[in-house]
Amino acid sequence: MGWSIRIKTDKPMTEDVVESVINKLPASMRCGGGKQVWGWSLVVDVSLDKANELRLSGSFGMSGAIAEGVAEAFARRLEKRRFKVNVGKLT
Repeated sequence: MGWSIRIKTDKPMTEDVVESVINKLPASMRCGGGKQVWGWSLVVDVSLDKANELRLSGSFGMSGAIAEGVAEAFARRLEKRRFKVNVGKLT
């Protein structure tokens, strides 16, 4: 088990949009295995669960503060692309 944070938007996202947002994240957040079949492996795992919903997840070894920081960075970059964003709580 681990944690997850959901990021919901007011309109659909494509993989290209997610990839673009990822490329704008600081290098410290992008470390990892990159694009996978199920999503993206960064400092946290990112998957496009629904057209308007991202899930960031990881193990309990990952600090909640880091997880929330990545979610905040994702949200800011989506807002710059004119998405309305709702970031869920760390669970």
